[in-house]
Amino acid sequence: MKRFLTGLALIAGTTLPLTGCVIFVPYPVPSSVPGPTHTDPPFNFDEVAAETLEFAKTLIGLEEQDAIRAIEARGYEYRVVERDGESFPVTLDYRPTRINLSIVGLIVVDVNVG
Repeated sequence: MKRFLTGLALIAGTTLPLTGCVIFVPYPVPSSVPGPTHTDPPFNFDEVAAETLEFAKTLIGLEEQDAIRAIEARGYEYRVVERDGESFPVTLDYRPTRINLSIVGLIVVDVNVG
């Protein structure tokens, strides 16, 4: 009996932690949503990023809340990457419509895109 319980403990100890990690939930994609086709215009990251940066430069000198309102009104994304000299950890994914803000004393002092 002791041998059986030891074996059961080993099995339970090795499989139970894994069962919570292996959950598959299918996500059906509606057939009415078309995918990209050969007739779709190409997405030019450099062009979009340049347009975003041109707008972002107009934010320098604005108060943070005014800059955020302007960003949201234009449909861009934003994140504060630095505040009062303290840099924050950020993801390294590149988004040509995301504006990174550096703030000093509630004023936007620098911007970049990504």
